[in-house]
Amino acid sequence: MERPVGILGGMGPAATVDLFEKIVSNTTVVEDQEHIPISIYNNPQIPSRIEAVLKGGKSPIDELIKSAKELEKMNVEFIVMPCHTAHFWIDELQANINTPIISMVDNTLELLVNDSKYIDNKVLLLASPATVKTKIYEEKFKTENVDLVIPTEEEQQVITQLILNVKKGLLPPTEDLEKLSPILSKYEDKGVVGLIGGCTEIPLIFPYIDHQMVKIDTTLQLAKKVIELKQSSKTLLKV
Repeated sequence: MERPVGILGGMGPAATVDLFEKIVSNTTVVEDQEHIPISIYNNPQIPSRIEAVLKGGKSPIDELIKSAKELEKMNVEFIVMPCHTAHFWIDELQANINTPIISMVDNTLELLVNDSKYIDNKVLLLASPATVKTKIYEEKFKTENVDLVIPTEEEQQVITQLILNVKKGLLPPTEDLEKLSPILSKYEDKGVVGLIGGCTEIPLIFPYIDHQMVKIDTTLQLAKKVIELKQSSKTLLKV
């Protein structure tokens, strides 16, 4: 029996649904049985990653470990987490479980450094304030030939509010988008070629953003990585 992919979800639930939908819709099949088996543990009780980083709130690591172990009980082949900020704890989480975790951050980096349109160009990070503070993207990009641009503190406040309203189910968050638009126009004028959806809520508002910059849907790219890995494992099983 083919082992399922494990999705460690709940951060937030809409982002979890988004990843699941993108895996399903981007898998080429002719019948149901050809789809990838997926086990989702949607745990919305995982403490706020933003509160933990910015305000010294309760760490999410215990609930992350608990959730991952629930997925291990389902005999998953590997685990993905549709939450960028949670990747701040990925090494500690990996050390406490036996199943490999596919990093969303590493996957995004791999995409950009292997695409000529981003080489020696600027990309803007749209992420939670906690992801920005922990510098998980900056640390990965600092030795690469892609120029990662971080919004100012004032601009980050607009992005943060947008993320929070998407978590509340406000789609589209019209007022927030009106405030975001001039920010994006400014960076577009400065030669920024792409927007990194560095929070899993950000790709949910990409359809409502009318700018020429490439919208880098990190959730979609993670879905494609899942499909690629599962197709490779199927090929190996057939050999």
